[in-house]
Amino acid sequence: MEQILHTHTKKLAQASTGEKMAVKKIDLKAVFKGTVMAQVKTFLEAQGFTVIDGVEYGMTKGTLIVRGIDFDLQLKPITPKTGVDRYELAE
Repeated sequence: MEQILHTHTKKLAQASTGEKMAVKKIDLKAVFKGTVMAQVKTFLEAQGFTVIDGVEYGMTKGTLIVRGIDFDLQLKPITPKTGVDRYELAE
């Protein structure tokens, strides 16, 4: 998956006429979060759970609500803060 994400360019290439096109940055963290959460949702639904988009309930984009028998569970993807790509072990 990581390889696929990094094969996407972060900028649009120049047009065939040599004219520069607008620069569009791709937020790789957002793409990865969306991909993972879509797979999680598919898996949970295949296991018989009801999964709801949390945005409908005022939660942030990408948050899923999993309906349980007695209560709900919120799943929220969180990536490291800006400028950090990996979590480090606590010492």
